[in-house]
Amino acid sequence: MKALAGFFELVPGWMWAVLCASALGTSCIHSHNYQVEKGRHAQTRADHAELEAERLREALREVSRLVTVTKETQDVYNQERSQVLALRDRLRAAGQRLLDQQAEHDARIAAAGADGLRRYATTVGADLGRCRADVERFGLEAAACSAAAHALKANLNAVNQAP
Repeated sequence: MKALAGFFELVPGWMWAVLCASALGTSCIHSHNYQVEKGRHAQTRADHAELEAERLREALREVSRLVTVTKETQDVYNQERSQVLALRDRLRAAGQRLLDQQAEHDARIAAAGADGLRRYATTVGADLGRCRADVERFGLEAAACSAAAHALKANLNAVNQAP
């Protein structure tokens, strides 16, 4: 202890004061630099959070756009599907009507004479005209369904393309 006390006596008091003042100044400078870096770090984190939030908002807008496109495509699909189902039902009804008419005509032919056959030929001619009109109408509806399918494909391609 005496040796340590002797060491402190070798250094003059003003030097101790300078040493303590410089230590205190260095501590203050380091504390200030720490606070400045802490503020910069907080600003960097805030900037990063804002950029990330903007990216998320952009992703949300894109998801919203895709949901809208998908809904529109689904609506078009549902409408076209209902039209195809209605066409199928009409085709089935027309087919059944033809089968019923054929059975009726076969029965009439079996029971008919020359006068009945002339009426049958006239009726068949009218039926043939209606059948031709039905075939033409069904052909146009099939073309419309084909166009709708191509439109749905184009919509699907638009949905799958990057914005």
